[in-house]
Formats: sequence, C-alpha cells, structure tokens
Amino acid sequence: LTLKLETTKPAGANFLQQQAKFDDFIQEFNNERPHQALDMNCPAQHYAPSPRTYTGLPDLDYPFHD
Repeated sequence: LTLKLETTKPAGANFLQQQAKFDDFIQEFNNERPHQALDMNCPAQHYAPSPRTYTGLPDLDYPFHD
C-alpha cells in the first residue's frame, strides 16, 4: 500500500476525483490500516491534539534595515 500506487494508477479524471483518491487513501492509512511500528494499531489510535494553542508566527524583525 503506497500513496503513489493507490492514488495515481489510474489517476483521477479531474482535480476533484484526484482529491477524493487522496482523501480515501489518508482515511485508510490513518484509521483502518494497522502499522507494524505501532504494534499493529492505526495512527489515529495514537493521535492526541497538542495542549498548546498555536498563536501564529511572530513578526519578522530585521535589525538595521528599514
């Protein structure tokens, strides 16, 4: 099971069909397919949202430049 094999052979006829192929692959990869490295669990079983809130990037400051 690889992204290239599952989503491009054959490719979707248009952007929306191709995106659907990618979405289906991601769903299966993360929620249905067991991974040996995860003791035969799915990645979704190990996911936990970050306790930190993302506040964005700070404004860039270039000293000595206008």
